[in-house]
Amino acid sequence: MKGLLIKDIKLILSNKQVFIILFFVGIMQFAGNNDGSFLAAVSYFSFMMGMLAISTISYDEFEEGTQFLLTLPVTRKLYAVSKYAILFLLSFIGWLVPVFVSVATTISSGNENHWMDWWMIRIVIWLTVNLIMLIALPIQLKFGSTHGRLVVFAVVAMVVLIPVFGRSILQSAGVDPGLILSRITAVTANLGSVSFAAGAVLLFLASLAISLAVSVHVMEKKEF
Repeated sequence: MKGLLIKDIKLILSNKQVFIILFFVGIMQFAGNNDGSFLAAVSYFSFMMGMLAISTISYDEFEEGTQFLLTLPVTRKLYAVSKYAILFLLSFIGWLVPVFVSVATTISSGNENHWMDWWMIRIVIWLTVNLIMLIALPIQLKFGSTHGRLVVFAVVAMVVLIPVFGRSILQSAGVDPGLILSRITAVTANLGSVSFAAGAVLLFLASLAISLAVSVHVMEKKEF
């Protein structure tokens, strides 16, 4: 496992152009924030670092690298598990950097109230981003670098567009989306922060178990 993680990190670090683009876009995310929350930056860095982790599958497939790895003392299951490990590692690093900046900004501005809600929002962002990654990773393993990118892009686009079109559909049907959102918010508030967090974590763990099982099955059945 350690060797696979080191390999993936070195592969990612070898592509310096991606980090330059990531850095400049991230700077714009920070600069465009006015309230010091940096929620857009938290989402952006978590998502992009997660995508970098998934891109290591494409690096492995280049010039039959995956086949070579499987001739080493590396099982197909271990290979799949290592991709989840690098995913969570990188997405956590991408989440931690803007959160650290946001903590410093919040403390310096004197807005230190409601820390529970403050942390809850950022943890939910990380969990939500990784839920998307848990869908994308087995797809990438199944379809490979070429078709996998298209399918992953379609999944991400669907996740982004569903709220937009869903709102339009509800409005055309005479349903107020704001009313639905307010009721969901009220239910969440009644549950309490701890109960909501516990439910979110359980949902994430269940999704992780399903995604990992699918990925292991894909790798065990995949022909190279």
